[in-house]
Amino acid sequence: AASAIGALQAKLLAKAEVLYLCDEEWGDKEAEVLAAGLTPATAPKLEQVLLSGNCIGAAGAATLGGALALLPALTELDVSGNRIGDAGGAALVRALAAGS
Repeated sequence: AASAIGALQAKLLAKAEVLYLCDEEWGDKEAEVLAAGLTPATAPKLEQVLLSGNCIGAAGAATLGGALALLPALTELDVSGNRIGDAGGAALVRALAAGS
């Protein structure tokens, strides 16, 4: 059953254009797990990643930036209301710029 659920999740993500995970109380650990699962192969159509109102810090932002920079369709990222701070914001921008 677990493999069937995983296969269904993979199919849904492959077709997704918007990923809405706002106000979930996610931190760096969850951001890192998300980043590991978002690749050009797994999320080729993903245009918007909305993560506002979570607890993501600088480390999670940097990890996300590296993964998100590789997504070919990404046009919008919302990380407002997190705990990224100036250093995390700068790391996120650097990672996104390096991948584009």
